[in-house]
Amino acid sequence: MTSRQAASPLRLTLTLTLLAACLAGAWLLGREAYAPFDPALMLGLHAHATPTLTTLMTVVTHSASSVVTVILVVAGAALLWVRGQRRNAVALVLGVALASLLGEGLKLLVQRPRPDLFPHLVHAGGWSYPSGHTRNAVVVYGLLAWLAGPQEAGWRRALVRAAALVWAGLVALSRVYLGVHYPSDVLASLLLGIPWVLGVVWLSAPKPRVRRQ
Repeated sequence: MTSRQAASPLRLTLTLTLLAACLAGAWLLGREAYAPFDPALMLGLHAHATPTLTTLMTVVTHSASSVVTVILVVAGAALLWVRGQRRNAVALVLGVALASLLGEGLKLLVQRPRPDLFPHLVHAGGWSYPSGHTRNAVVVYGLLAWLAGPQEAGWRRALVRAAALVWAGLVALSRVYLGVHYPSDVLASLLLGIPWVLGVVWLSAPKPRVRRQ
């Protein structure tokens, strides 16, 4: 067995362990009506609200809406399919679809009402926990960066992946700023989304063939 073959089970074990830990953290965050730190963080952020910042945050938050992310997934899957990367195209579609089912299932299970600490700055319906927009940002932009972005190691690949992570963080921040989610809502989506992306990327990667002696 080569070192590369030995690393695959190790990577799978580490990924599953990380996912389990993040699931446990997300579950703890959703046990109560809101986390102890939620009100202070929301009000502190709202104290810095300005019309210009509100407009900017609204644009950021809409970049992770269902309509925008569906368009991105379809376009990304089509691009990958044309490139001949059909495994990645399927992984992108299934990864996003299953993450959405998980997120919506958690909303129905927890049924946390939306915050009412101050008037919402954008319209938002449904339950609050976990944040669907944050989940969309992490999973969609993350999978696009890892599966459809530059594959060769170098600064361009690092830049694309870093940009995806930063943008997901901005979407999470925008949901709290706009008053439609508690910080624990978006934190839960980050905890779930990041290991989800890592898991999908690992599963979609070609596995080395084991040579029989």
